Amino acid sequence: MIVIEYQLVPALDSTLREVFGKFNFHKESGLLQFWAFSTDPEAEMGWNLVLTNITCNPTQDQGLEDYRKRCFEREYPSVGIETSVGNWLAGRAAQTGIADHRTKHHVLDQEDQHSRDIGARGQLVLPVFSDEDAGNKLAGVIEYVTIERKESYVEDFEQFQNSLKDKGLKSTYMGKTIKVVYNGHMIKFTLPLSAKFTDMLREVTKRFTGLEHKKFRVEYVDKKDTNTSLSRTSASLTLSNITKANNMEAMNSQDHFNIMVVILCQLVPKIESVLSELFGKFNFREESGLLQFWAYRRDPDSEEIGCNLVLTHLTYNPTQDQGLEDYRNICLENQYPFIGIETNVGSWLPGRAAQTGFADHRTRHHVLDIEDQHSRDIGAWGS
Repeated sequence: MIVIEYQLVPALDSTLREVFGKFNFHKESGLLQFWAFSTDPEAEMGWNLVLTNITCNPTQDQGLEDYRKRCFEREYPSVGIETSVGNWLAGRAAQTGIADHRTKHHVLDQEDQHSRDIGARGQLVLPVFSDEDAGNKLAGVIEYVTIERKESYVEDFEQFQNSLKDKGLKSTYMGKTIKVVYNGHMIKFTLPLSAKFTDMLREVTKRFTGLEHKKFRVEYVDKKDTNTSLSRTSASLTLSNITKANNMEAMNSQDHFNIMVVILCQLVPKIESVLSELFGKFNFREESGLLQFWAYRRDPDSEEIGCNLVLTHLTYNPTQDQGLEDYRNICLENQYPFIGIETNVGSWLPGRAAQTGFADHRTRHHVLDIEDQHSRDIGAWGS
């Protein structure tokens, strides 16, 4: 079979060969290849990506060479703004203008031709742009393929980004689209995978200005509409690591990071001030402990006699014990029952205290009659 390879303009050809030649594979097998942007004169909107003769496979790995041959043989679709490119990462990078990678955490939703071609290998793809008339013109996509999937390809991406910058070319960033729902409104924005959780919160409050002076938490919403409250431990983490830190399901690179804003109960200033001072003066006797406040909230639309208890932002954990923080996050996530005179609140001591008006405690002498959600949450801790 004779295959005609796409020819690049000499200047771009020379530059990319130099970038590929200087790439540090860290003594591991890998394949580099370049997909060139090519307009389709017969298509109204869209373009093609055509595999070029610019490639580098320093260890001459046969499996990677076989993958490259399959790339030559396959008929990949024209790439338009609304085109479905499936699991073809190179096409997706050209479509979105954002770098992407297939790591060991990738979960395949639906198999297609490209996912069968790539198999268990890892990938990094990044669009390459040239400055033209004060704008960005897509030159093509660099694809880096490894025999095994890595934990992350961020370092490899940064290596390419620096090399391209030195040659007057550039790429964008490795990013994630954030979809935020609050008060019936939905917005989307994109952040680099290297962005911190706090950067995401800053962008949320920038777009929903009404949140600036409110206490709120964010919950990740998975494909099954299950909410996971993102813990404080996420504050210093990057978006690429938040899923692992919060035991969330692995996300595909094309998935939106879906979050929902939940307003925490606001106390009147005087009560908040008094309780904050009380928590600050509490003597823990040099032991770990967690203080938190459940606020009484009556539902004005309910005819039932009773109330809800809503966990507030008032909390104190002087030793920053992670187990206690995990318990607090569980309290934020769980849906606790409405408290009526005859409501069965089970082993939930705050609910029982609100119901009876009596203080209570869970000591080492406590014997569990029947296990329920709260007894599983509190575990062996005292309260």
